[in-house]
Order: sequence, then structure tokens, then C-alpha cells
Amino acid sequence: MEVLAALVVWMMIMTLLLPGLVMINQERSSFKHDRTARQLLTKELEKVRESGDVFIGKEIESNGISFRFQKSEENGIPAICAVYLDYRKREERRCVYWDDEAG
Repeated sequence: MEVLAALVVWMMIMTLLLPGLVMINQERSSFKHDRTARQLLTKELEKVRESGDVFIGKEIESNGISFRFQKSEENGIPAICAVYLDYRKREERRCVYWDDEAG
């Protein structure tokens, strides 16, 4: 009886903890994709600043995720944005802003 009771308690604990562990793993994956997007954005912005060329959108694949880069403007401030799908297959967008006149 004691073994059966202990088994039931362990199963209840696992039932409560398993969804949380899955969610933590998914969020970690999301943070990893976000960090990769920011790193790639920084590299693209540096290329634009060094060359002085106009940014032309492109697509880069990294860690199994496809990042699409595009130029946009928000409130009159130019930006380079990375668009990608997160672990829930929702479109995420990360942007880096800069001032053309300041260089």
C-alpha cells in the first residue's frame, strides 16, 4: 500500500510539473531565436553603416529558423527588421533603429 501511495504522489507531482517544464523549454527556445535575430540584425546594420549602401532585404537561415530582413520606418525613424516564426508558428518581428543623418 505504501508503494502504491508513493507512486500516486509521484504521478500527481509529475502531472503538475510536466506542463511547466514544457513551457520553460519552449520559452528558452523563444529567447534563443530572439537572441539570434538581434545578433543577425546587428551584423546587418553594421554592414549597412560600413558600406553606406542602401539596405536590400534578404533572408538568412540560422539554427533551423529562417529570418527575413526588411527595411521599415516607424514614426519617421528608419529600421531594419527581422521577421521569423516562433515556436508557436506565430510571426515575430525584431527591429534595430538608426538615424540616417547621424551615420
